[in-house]
Amino acid sequence: MLIILLAVAGGVAGLVALLLSLANLRRRVAALEARLALGGDEALPVPEAVEPEPVAASWPPERDEPAPQAPPEAAAAPAMPPPLPAAARVPSEPSLVALVWAWLQENWFYAVAAVSLALAGIFAAQYAAERGLLSSTARVMLAAAFGALLIGAGEVIRRRWGDAPETATAYLPSVFSGAGVVTLYGAVLTAQMLYGLIIPAMSLGLLVMVAVVAIVLGWFYGPLLALVGLLGACAAPFLAGGAPGSEWMIAGYFGLVMLSGLSINALKKWRAVDELALIAPFAAMFQIAHLSQTWAAALAYFALVPVIGSIFLGGALRPCRPAQTIVAHLKAGQALIEIGWRDFFMRLVWIGAVVGLFSVIGAEEPQLAAALAALTGLTLLATFWSLRAPGAVDFALVAVAGLYLLAPRIVPTLVDMGEEYPAQVSATLFYLLIAAGAVISLACAWRSARGVGRDAIAWAIGAAVAGPGLLVLQEVMNAPGAVIGANTWAGIAMGFAALATLLAERAWHRDAPDRERVSLAVLAALSLIALALFIWFTKAALSVALAVLVLSAVLMDLRWKLPRLSGFAQLGVMVLVWRTLVDPGLFWGVDHASWFEIVLAYGSPALALLVAAVALRSADRPLTRAALEGGGAVVLAMGASVVLIRAFEATEHLVFGLTGASWWLAGWALLRTASLTAPKQEVGRLARFARLLRLTLGWLDLAVASLALLLALALNPLVWRSFEIVGPVFFNSMTFGYLLPGLIVLAMAASLKGLKKAVRIIFAGFGSVLVLAYLFFSVAQIWRGNRPAALPMGEGELWSYTALLLLIGAGLLGAALWRRSNPLRYLADAVLVVAIIKVFFVDAADLGGLVRAGSFLILGLALAGLAWVNRRAALASVPPAPDS
Repeated sequence: MLIILLAVAGGVAGLVALLLSLANLRRRVAALEARLALGGDEALPVPEAVEPEPVAASWPPERDEPAPQAPPEAAAAPAMPPPLPAAARVPSEPSLVALVWAWLQENWFYAVAAVSLALAGIFAAQYAAERGLLSSTARVMLAAAFGALLIGAGEVIRRRWGDAPETATAYLPSVFSGAGVVTLYGAVLTAQMLYGLIIPAMSLGLLVMVAVVAIVLGWFYGPLLALVGLLGACAAPFLAGGAPGSEWMIAGYFGLVMLSGLSINALKKWRAVDELALIAPFAAMFQIAHLSQTWAAALAYFALVPVIGSIFLGGALRPCRPAQTIVAHLKAGQALIEIGWRDFFMRLVWIGAVVGLFSVIGAEEPQLAAALAALTGLTLLATFWSLRAPGAVDFALVAVAGLYLLAPRIVPTLVDMGEEYPAQVSATLFYLLIAAGAVISLACAWRSARGVGRDAIAWAIGAAVAGPGLLVLQEVMNAPGAVIGANTWAGIAMGFAALATLLAERAWHRDAPDRERVSLAVLAALSLIALALFIWFTKAALSVALAVLVLSAVLMDLRWKLPRLSGFAQLGVMVLVWRTLVDPGLFWGVDHASWFEIVLAYGSPALALLVAAVALRSADRPLTRAALEGGGAVVLAMGASVVLIRAFEATEHLVFGLTGASWWLAGWALLRTASLTAPKQEVGRLARFARLLRLTLGWLDLAVASLALLLALALNPLVWRSFEIVGPVFFNSMTFGYLLPGLIVLAMAASLKGLKKAVRIIFAGFGSVLVLAYLFFSVAQIWRGNRPAALPMGEGELWSYTALLLLIGAGLLGAALWRRSNPLRYLADAVLVVAIIKVFFVDAADLGGLVRAGSFLILGLALAGLAWVNRRAALASVPPAPDS
């Protein structure tokens, strides 16, 4: 059966080549007539890259009429430039549905007549079978004779009275002949599927003969015959009854129906015929595949549909359309509706084929292998076609998307060999998937080498993403290293990295001085090396390796001007910050890491990032430099936090304070990066999106930091007896739990001038609260020790708080005098008012004896001196009056 199918396919391929050659010859003749009609002897340029799209003809097509001759004055006018080819214009024509509906409204009785005649032959054979009137052979022969009689009647009417719309017999020949073709299809299928009179090979041969008859008739009749024949042929297997027979035979049958419709329209170019020739057999094959639970023949059919459809719709064995990708159309400001129906329908055919392919495969390895081969072949074919039809990139994207959807289903497995033998790894299909990714990347690189401009860059991106993306997807979804071994899996990633390096070396010699493709290949190589490091190394070593990759990317960008590597450096910084804050994060460093691992995981990456930032100080990469500085600060802060927590025996206020400080630094770095102005080469939609992303993540970091710092304030040792201050006075756990975060928040409020004034005031107030908490808790530690909540407050401590408030007010007044700032003076006055209220309402009630008198004496003297300072600050802030 397979040999017969191959033979039939060879014959059909020859017929297709002949039809396409005739179509090309017809277009060349039409172009010659157009040049002669313009009245010039000079040869007009004919586009080679894009062949003109044939304009839809009427049903039936109108006869070609000679073009009107130009008037003498037009001939004497200067020669005008040739008109644009038809493919460059978007004809304004009714939609396919509107056209069919309008025809049916006027000629619906013809369609009903054709269906009735086709069903008459099939139902007559069924009636004879039910009543036992004739033998099975006689029934089939009677049905075939009835079909031939209908075809003969249609041909007689066409030859004697015609089939043109202006004749009284319009469409009647198509009605009779179309019904006859459907009856012949039904007779052959009944003989094989219902009665078993003929073997599948003979059935297929007879179906080929009927298809040839339908094609020949279609060239002489109108589109009605093609439409009736296609619909009837697709319905015949369902009406004939019996077993469907061989899956390959039924798939070959629907393939013949599709080819017959497309072959008729290869010369006629009627609307709706091509679409119906692809859709109707596809839908019928889809239904039969699900009813019979078969997959092999259906998968082969669905894989061939986009190939055959593209050849016929594109007008050549190497299609010349679509001429542009959808992205190119959108960039040119065109709407999707302006693409053109034929080009849009070609994309729908590819999408439908991938959907149909996935609908018939399951989890068995042969099915997955066949789907993998089909999608890989379609991707490579679309890549080759894109040399002549740039829009075929969309076909390749559809096939690659199907491959990415298939990849998670393909996983290496362990096969149980029994108790006496160890389990064996079954990974052949998995390795074939990896090989397919490598082949596709090489095909994209080959296509990029034959492209120019943005086309070459787009294919270079495909080479950098297609194969490596499959590896990343497998690692994220299935982690195959657990089955095939970490060394084997990492070795595969390093092999892809070596392939990317080879492509970078080749691009280096071709593209000087432009290094865009070199940047993409190097970017892919570095990403694959990073993937291998993720598989190989432990937590600490992985952080070091990633930091070295980031530093290497920065240095290569500086040395060879590879701007794409800046994006890799920024992404690497984000990964390192994530590893520092979340995975493995702070708790791994505190609870599990050794001191050597702490140095590796935090110190080495921070040093590498800061060295990279210094190296970029004179380069035009402000965004990358800001990311490196911010990331280095976060990693260094987290490392310092881990060291201090390990040294001071972590307490709650220390842990939450240092965590909040680290997150605040991360948010500060992101907001600072977002506030920078991007250089001209980075301005664009992606740069604006990157800035929005940094702003969003920065504010999220500040929200998390604020929550951690509020928890540090709530869980303070002055309230909770179980909490202890670790370390001596003024340099202890509160130094890093309150003072350090407060200073960081104050520094951010002072440095980020782009923030709104109200936001900066809120940040300054929050930072001041943290610093004041440190100062007041330190006073409590002086008087009550490291567990202040366990002892009551004494008179000396109460008086010390008053003195502290006076000192703070004095400091603020001095700063106001120095900076001539009224806001600082008002803040100092507010602090002094708090001190006065405390003395009169708290100290006066709780203190006694000389301590109370001394408290009021010191308050009076201090207020007198501060009043003098306040007066000077007020006078200094008033501008001098102009001379009269």
